[in-house]
Amino acid sequence: MLSIEDILRFFPDFVVIEAFKTEICSSLEQYNKSLDTLRAEINDYKHNSINIQNESLTLYTQDICLASNARCSLSGCPVVSEPFFYFSSGHSFLERNLTKAKRKELSVTPHTNTIENGKAQRQGLPIAAECPLTGSTIIDSVDIPLYFISLPE
Repeated sequence: MLSIEDILRFFPDFVVIEAFKTEICSSLEQYNKSLDTLRAEINDYKHNSINIQNESLTLYTQDICLASNARCSLSGCPVVSEPFFYFSSGHSFLERNLTKAKRKELSVTPHTNTIENGKAQRQGLPIAAECPLTGSTIIDSVDIPLYFISLPE
């Protein structure tokens, strides 16, 4: 189907368009409706963005209550005596154990660089982006066999 803008470029600069007035008006009304739809979508995206920002700010400043006998989910050592990471999944890890776990993970996937000079990078906390026991890394490893059986050929 042809639209008005497809036809108008073939007319000279000064043409009486009284015969096309209704088609031009209906085409402009369609454009106006599509612009209104786009404005509504932009407002929805803007509100969603503001909500996500507010949620991330509350997560950044969220306080947690940790039991005095809380233990590292990897080693079982008390976490209150050393620097530790706490995740919303309820797991807490001593920084040194989490660094070791990430180092093992890095030996499997060397393209990720979250440990530098043997120390966890703390700016932006990439080492603690997600819980190692409940995050996407463990979910992605479901398909990886725990051991390989070599079959005789």
